[in-house]
Amino acid sequence: MNPQNFRYPGVQPFQREQSDRFFGRDEDITRFLSLILQEKLVVLYGKSGYGKSSLLNAGIQPRLDQETAKGKRRYVAVPIRFLAAGGQDEDNLFEQFEFHLSRAMEAAGISKSPDAALLPNTLWGCFKTWQTDLNTVFVLLFDQFEELFSYKPEQQLAFRQQLAELLYSDYPQFLEENEANLPPETAARLAEKTNVHTVLAIRADRVSELDRLRDHLPKIREKWFELRALPLEEARKALTIPSELPGDFASSAFQFDQSAQKKILDFLRDAEGLVEPNQLQILAESFERRVILEGLRRFDTGNIGDLRVVIARYYSDKIAAIEDPAERLAVRRLCEEGLAQEGEPPIRLSLHAAQIRQFFGVETPLLARLVDVRLLRAEAGKGGGATYELPHDTLLGAVLEAKKVRLEEERKAELERQAAQIAQEKAEAERRRKRALVTAAIAAVLVLAAIVATVFAFNKSSEAERQAQNAAKAIALADQKTREATVSDSLAQVKTAAATTAEQAAQLQKDIADLKRREAKTATEQALLRKKVAELAALQAVVAIVSQARQDILRLDYEAAFSKLKNAASLNAVQDSVAFECMEIAFFYHHTHQNDRDRAPYDLAAGLLGKNALKGKMDFDNLNAGRARFLKERYFPNIQPLPGGTFLMGRDSTRDYENYQNSPAELPRHEVQLSPFGLAATETTFWQWAIYITDKKRDLSRYAPTWGIAGDNPAVNLDWFDACEYANWLSRREGKKPFYEIDSTAGPKNRESWKVELQPDGNGYRLPTEAEWEYAARGGPDTPYYIYAGSDDIGLVGWYGANSKIGGVTRTHPVGQKQPVVFTGGKKIFDLSGNVLEWCWDGWDENNYEQFRSLPAKNPTGLDDWTIYRVLRGGSWDGNDSYCRSAFRYWVSGYIWYYDRGFRLARHQN
Repeated sequence: MNPQNFRYPGVQPFQREQSDRFFGRDEDITRFLSLILQEKLVVLYGKSGYGKSSLLNAGIQPRLDQETAKGKRRYVAVPIRFLAAGGQDEDNLFEQFEFHLSRAMEAAGISKSPDAALLPNTLWGCFKTWQTDLNTVFVLLFDQFEELFSYKPEQQLAFRQQLAELLYSDYPQFLEENEANLPPETAARLAEKTNVHTVLAIRADRVSELDRLRDHLPKIREKWFELRALPLEEARKALTIPSELPGDFASSAFQFDQSAQKKILDFLRDAEGLVEPNQLQILAESFERRVILEGLRRFDTGNIGDLRVVIARYYSDKIAAIEDPAERLAVRRLCEEGLAQEGEPPIRLSLHAAQIRQFFGVETPLLARLVDVRLLRAEAGKGGGATYELPHDTLLGAVLEAKKVRLEEERKAELERQAAQIAQEKAEAERRRKRALVTAAIAAVLVLAAIVATVFAFNKSSEAERQAQNAAKAIALADQKTREATVSDSLAQVKTAAATTAEQAAQLQKDIADLKRREAKTATEQALLRKKVAELAALQAVVAIVSQARQDILRLDYEAAFSKLKNAASLNAVQDSVAFECMEIAFFYHHTHQNDRDRAPYDLAAGLLGKNALKGKMDFDNLNAGRARFLKERYFPNIQPLPGGTFLMGRDSTRDYENYQNSPAELPRHEVQLSPFGLAATETTFWQWAIYITDKKRDLSRYAPTWGIAGDNPAVNLDWFDACEYANWLSRREGKKPFYEIDSTAGPKNRESWKVELQPDGNGYRLPTEAEWEYAARGGPDTPYYIYAGSDDIGLVGWYGANSKIGGVTRTHPVGQKQPVVFTGGKKIFDLSGNVLEWCWDGWDENNYEQFRSLPAKNPTGLDDWTIYRVLRGGSWDGNDSYCRSAFRYWVSGYIWYYDRGFRLARHQN
């Protein structure tokens, strides 16, 4: 059923095409229209649910058409929605304005100006790109104007400056600066005043925010129109007249008798005798649907039902009507987590279709069905596609309440799953206990043998003492050699140092307790007690300082960390631990060419480790080779060599995510052969990204997610070009030939115009191809088919939307914490499922899925003929489990960055 054919829109606002059934606002329309035609700037305000959007769409726009028909002037309505900004650079107020103005101009048959290319990107310039005349009045209808305040302050400032220029300036700045250089006829046309009137429609609880515009629009508070709830008789018209209208509606005509009208209006009226329009429409739509389904023609007190239940069940009924359980759950998550946000009052959010598909797995056909049944409202957006939102704030309470119920049900289900797991573990523990009894019996025999040996050793005590002395010397020698040996894993060193520190602290505490118990009577014992108390305090202080310094390093605040470590070094305790952290600070400064900062932490580390600080040279291997290797792997990609081989690429439809069968992009499975290649063990971390950004003298904070930067988390807010630039930088740093030729002449603000070409003789770092990425996720050739990277259990291998909260915040996690994909030979690749989506080299043709199966069978590199779309793989912390599947393929414009996107690097085997 076409929602436009319903007599009542329910929670959806009335549209312009539905003016024939919009009743109850005649007086408001007449008064408000008069104000609009007289004033340049008018504010329409009212509570949510009172019908501001409906008044503009089905009231004011048709009346402007009627004014045009009178023949004195032509009125062109320009409806505008900004929609809430996502905080990204590509969210642009001017582009939104230009998009809506273009639609209105084209609908009105107004053509483009021949000198449009000369004009500036301002609201005035946008109007002048069209051939307007003095007899045309443009009425800008900014619906839900509060969305303006979700944009960045600099965009809001530009908007109010440009709106003031458009409405009030007789001579815009562009003409002042350029008139002398313009052809006379062009200058004359541009100097003609464009007749523009503006309506700002805003919720009553947000009107105070309009004061932000007063610096450039001082008259903004002078002409206001308040839209109130419907008086009782107007509400009666809105209820009864549409039901009896003849015409091609979804339902046959029907009536409400007097008793039904009274019961409905008495139920809806407030203390002042007014009726909220949105509540009225919910009830009226439910009655119309009963007419369609039950064939009713008349409502009376006997068949209108419990009105309270109708209001409360609106949302739950729409959800229950979705037959497929997986679709039903996906839609609930979309509505309850993506489109509604708790607050006072609750906030209604909007998402683009691509975001909904990515984060909630709801595809376009299902979205269309949800619009048809009036659970969602669709709004055309710039750049194609549509943006979706709940149709009205009235639903927020029911949606958020349903969310609480669902989360509680999921919590109980999880508790039941955990209980079952615990029961299984207990059973396993019992089996282990029985096995332990057998082992204990064997151990008893060994203990008896040990006792016999001890007695024998006791009888030969002098020989045993001599052997013990020799053993002690051997242990001491081994300890000395161990300290001098190169340790392959610096983490093991850190853990060993921590264990040693704990042993030292325990011994000091024992010594202090012994001295106190003896009351330290002699002066020597008293001095020893003071000395040990001081040593323990210093030890504890240094441990705390080192811990704080590590947190600073995790946040990439090396200056703060070094300031703390200098204080720690003066306490002469835990010197190895202090030295290791100083080494890391020196390493970061050294590799970002901060030559004025790297020497001090290096020299301090050298002194603490008892090494000579070589003048003019920094040899981190000389300080501690194991720590140096660890730091290299922390701050640069740890490339794992992977064997080549043949594998089946694509989804196995017999067992992989049966509810995702409608994606042709993953089918069919086809054989691909790959040469050996190298792939980074983890996604590029903020520690690794910071080395590059700092070396390039750029601002790292530009990439910070809302929860802040953590060095061991994947770097995010990176576009495809960022990945290519990083790969080239790293290649040049190691003396390799870069793989990419990057044409960035369009400038950093026009990355959509950048071009990248693959250099066939490159031998440095690059992005993995899509085939290489999936090969790694599959674990190479001849391996079992798993839905996710290395497992059918996403919780074992990946961070995704359901398990990625830290302190109540859903976010990225440190790399390498989940179970890796393990290749023959022990090479491990982490986080291929979840954490962040990963850019691949391949392009994507959204209109040609055949390209997936028609690529060369050996070392495919994706499309040669591409525009701006690039493939992402692996899912993220912010998406559902279906996006973390090894077969899942996603695409987006290469210049768009977001806080769920990162990358890992690859190399040719050579």
